[in-house]
Parts: sequence; structure tokens; C-alpha cells
Amino acid sequence: ASYPRACVLKPTHLSGQVILLPMGAGELDRSHHDLVRTWFRTNHYLRSGEPQYKDLPPRAIVEPLIGDGTEPPPDYKIFCWGGSPHFIQVDTNRFQGHQRSFFDLQWRPMEMTLRYPLCDIPPARPAKLSEMLEIARALSEGLDFVRVDLYCTSDNVYFGELTFHPDSGNAPFNDYATDLAFGRYFDSA
Repeated sequence: ASYPRACVLKPTHLSGQVILLPMGAGELDRSHHDLVRTWFRTNHYLRSGEPQYKDLPPRAIVEPLIGDGTEPPPDYKIFCWGGSPHFIQVDTNRFQGHQRSFFDLQWRPMEMTLRYPLCDIPPARPAKLSEMLEIARALSEGLDFVRVDLYCTSDNVYFGELTFHPDSGNAPFNDYATDLAFGRYFDSA
């Protein structure tokens, strides 16, 4: 098969699985093929109970790697309740020392963690934050809860996915008070 020079290969029926082929990485090797075969034998619904995965047929897609072609840009994950964004999770270094930061809508850091440690250096405010929030509002309209995942380069905002059960609802917050605060958003949706 022929792939873009820098690409991401991922299953559409699973969560969190990715093969990253940055510029100069070469072709898919045997270990990649073995991993893809494992993907096709996996039913994420049976693992997580997330209903949106129940009847999805196994598929894989190839997308061009956004950014400079050597590593993916930060993931901007906007948590929305009832069509309103409330805060933003930013994941960096996902393939080598995954870190995560949280910000309110004015890009003020929130002192909380969810599964991964805080970023050593907080990510800069994206130039297209207003556009990203408008996209999140439009995509989350009419939904009780959804996390809208976006990427932002200097030129464009790219859609990643809609996530209805982040981390299958099992990732630990840094403390109970934060967990409880998140739960209150569901009460008001």
C-alpha cells in the first residue's frame, strides 16, 4: 500500500490506538502489520462497555500527519456540556512522555491532572482559540456531553474526533474535589 510521506494510521473502531509514521520513518514493518491484525480482532465495546463502539465494523484509516511531518501537534480537547465549552485539555508528547494540561476558556491554567502529569512547560494559547471554541459549540450543540478534539496549526484548525466517554470514564483525577466538580457539569446539562 502507498501512504503519505508522514502519516497516522488508526482504527475507527477502537480508542487510543495509533501508528505514527513521521517523515523519514520508512514503510510499515512486520510489527505494524501485526498490530493492525490485533486491532481487527478487538472489540472495544466488550472491553469498555461504551455503546457507540458496539456494532462498529473494524476499519483502519490513514491520515496525513498534521504539522511539520516529524511529530504531531498538541491535541486540544474541548469538554462541552449542552453545546457549551467549559474547559480545554491539551495533550503533548503523546508518543514520548505523555503530558497533559487543563485550561479554562480564557486560557488560564487549571491545577488539575487526569491520568497524565502536567506539562513541564504549559502550552501557549493557540492563535485560533476563538475559532476552535466556535467549532466546539457547533459540534456539541444538542448533546448532553461530548469532548471535541481538535488540532491547530498556524494556518488551520483540524477536526480530530468526538469523544463521548473520555478514557472510558476510568481515568483518575488528581483528587476527589476535582472529580466531584466535573460531575456537577453533568447535573446541569
